[in-house]
Amino acid sequence: MTEPTGEVRVRSVRTPQSSNVLEQVADVAGGVLRVGFAVTTLPLALLPVASQQHIRTAAQEIMHAVVSLPGEFSNIVSESVEKWAAEQDLGTPESGKAPKDELSDK
Repeated sequence: MTEPTGEVRVRSVRTPQSSNVLEQVADVAGGVLRVGFAVTTLPLALLPVASQQHIRTAAQEIMHAVVSLPGEFSNIVSESVEKWAAEQDLGTPESGKAPKDELSDK
């Protein structure tokens, strides 16, 4: 037998840093998600290359839509708040107080 020459790749295995239960649960959940994703994408290997590309493109578009939803919601809410503020009479000093302000002397 001959000795290998050059670099030998070694797979690094993550060792537990602490015994925190929350970290262990997160690690297990991540492993379950990775296995589920691998099982879900396994049939893609059986499809033709063009179909695989269509499915990947559709998945990218869906992920982009999901990620952009919070930004769109915040735009809608800020427009509504600005509209509500414009409808309020903010010119008088009494307008900033609650209808029944128990802390004021008046």
